[in-house]
Formats: sequence, C-alpha cells, structure tokens
Amino acid sequence: MKNCSCFKKHDDIPIGEGLGDVESLDSTFDEAWFICCKSCKSIWLRILYEATHYSKSNHWYDALLSPETNHKDFLGTKENIEMIFLNSEISFCGGSFFDGKVKVHYGPPKRLV
Repeated sequence: MKNCSCFKKHDDIPIGEGLGDVESLDSTFDEAWFICCKSCKSIWLRILYEATHYSKSNHWYDALLSPETNHKDFLGTKENIEMIFLNSEISFCGGSFFDGKVKVHYGPPKRLV
C-alpha cells in the first residue's frame, strides 16, 4: 500500500470510485467527500475550501483513513474531521492556492482565504 503513488506523488493519485459525500458536514468546511485509490484501495477524506469571488482560492486537504474508520457511518463534525487529520498516517494539501503544487500537510485542514 505505501508503495502506491497516492502515498508519494499525491497529485497523481489514481482516483477510483467516489465513495460519497461526508454526511452532516460542519459549516466550517465548504465540501467534503471520500475517495478511493484505484491502485491500492486506500480511502481518503478530502476537504475542499473555495472562495469563488477570489482567484486562486481553491485549496484541498486529503487525509488517509485508518482501516478502523468506517466512512459509511462517518459524520462530518469539525471534531471528527480534525481527529481524522490529527491521527492520519499521512495527509496532503494542494490546489490553486498553492500554485497547483501538492505537499505533505500536518494537522487539521484550515481555510486560507
């Protein structure tokens, strides 16, 4: 699993199926959903922020879900999302705010614009 590109060059993650939106999403976040890597089947939580009236405002965060986390029953409270990111083995951030670059991220996701 750790040899997969989703753990290394995350901007090339081979996204397979979307696993659905996060239920009961806290208004702190613009959008959130689960994605599954087509190659290794790892499940990631993606958080998206975007201020549509600002160019280059799009920024996202992905955190690897632990095998114990049931994404189907996950509720998107601020606390639950922060715990996923704090306990994730690895997480990334990217988007136009970061000039299209992807980098390793530590800690909870944050609105930057």
